[in-house]
Amino acid sequence: MNRRTMWLAGGAILIAVLYVGDLSYRTFIEGPTTKANNDLDRLDRQLQEAADSQLLAKKVGQKMETFSGRSLPSDPVLARSLYQDWLLKLTERHKMTGISIDASSPIPIEIKSRTVKRKNRLIGHRITYTLHGKTALPQWAQWMKEFEQSGHLHKIKSLTLVPLGNGTELDANVTVEAVSLMATERTDSLSDWARDPQQESSASDVAAFVSRNIFARGFSKTLSAIRLQAITYNRRGDAEAWFATGDNKSAQIITLGESLKVPLHEVTLVGVIDDAAKVRVNGMEILLPIGKSVGQILDPMGSVASEATTTTVPATESPKTPSDSTKTTVSSNGESAT
Repeated sequence: MNRRTMWLAGGAILIAVLYVGDLSYRTFIEGPTTKANNDLDRLDRQLQEAADSQLLAKKVGQKMETFSGRSLPSDPVLARSLYQDWLLKLTERHKMTGISIDASSPIPIEIKSRTVKRKNRLIGHRITYTLHGKTALPQWAQWMKEFEQSGHLHKIKSLTLVPLGNGTELDANVTVEAVSLMATERTDSLSDWARDPQQESSASDVAAFVSRNIFARGFSKTLSAIRLQAITYNRRGDAEAWFATGDNKSAQIITLGESLKVPLHEVTLVGVIDDAAKVRVNGMEILLPIGKSVGQILDPMGSVASEATTTTVPATESPKTPSDSTKTTVSSNGESAT
């Protein structure tokens, strides 16, 4: 064997040793290390998912504890009867007439079982009530307020209010959904839970809404009495608008950005153009010439009706009631009229 052959053989042996060494390194060191790292990453993900699941379960448990405290009794048949009786007494307390209340059969509420696959677990029942009756706006506001303050696990699914006659009476159709949970400890009584007073509707907004009674037919006398008398400029050159408000008092003088002191309505001066004032009335801007009233601009046909004189609901008994001048339909998917 010559020298050249020996070098070639040695090189081949070296390559074979390097190959075997690399293969061994990949098989016995790099491979297991990669697998171990992947296993660690997988375990970390599983631990994080488990921690998230525990946190979610804790939150759900806390929420379910609150829900079970507000739930109708666990017996769906008894719950259906008790809540229907409560709803009837509520309407009678607030002097609704022509009352009719229909209750649907309890509908099961099921969730997926955590222990048995492809099996659902019953957690309660959902019951729908349809209420119809006639009422006046102040009484309706009181009804809504008490419904809002009650602690039952319920919500208004839909609400329709239709004015009757001149709008002093309303025809109300309400769909209410209430829930009975198996987890509740009460078996034969409704919840006595009460709403936090700080979360109640704004007293001033509600009182103004009831006093204003936007269901009333015709146009507001208050707005019809507001008349632009003059436009002047003070020493600083600021425009001033002079308004008569029909209250037998002296004219009210306001500058740009100021509002008239009139009940129930917001009338703000936003600009002056020649012999006319640009006025924002309850969010809508109009151009009011000197000598003209707000009523003549907003209601050119002159169909003036009296401002609502119905009794104002006390601030602690008034809810925010959605409304429309002819018909109001409201759908709610939120939690419990609250």
